[in-house]
Amino acid sequence: MTKRAYLYFFLTFIIGVAVGGWGVYYCAWRAGVWHRPWNENEAVHKLTQRLDLQPDQVKELRSILDDTVKKWREIQAQTKPQLEALHKQTDQRIRQMLNPEQQKRFDSLVRAHEKRAKH
Repeated sequence: MTKRAYLYFFLTFIIGVAVGGWGVYYCAWRAGVWHRPWNENEAVHKLTQRLDLQPDQVKELRSILDDTVKKWREIQAQTKPQLEALHKQTDQRIRQMLNPEQQKRFDSLVRAHEKRAKH
């Protein structure tokens, strides 16, 4: 082979690795696999740097974020029972359409999902 053929092969390989890696990262991020929990201090730090906030603005920003987090948690607490009930109802409806063997496997999948959700 000529040097040009090797170069084309190498470039194709590198481009394939880059595109494939980006695709895996993008899909995993969209699926929520790699999301880190929200960190208020990190958010304040980033906004402070990017917006060149003054100390009084940082203090006000923290107050706004604290209030938002409090309201967010209140909304979650209010809707959590409804969401859990809907989830259980959905699981029951799915179980009804399955045969006994499928129900066992479905229950195993549900337990594995619940275990992952707790972590």
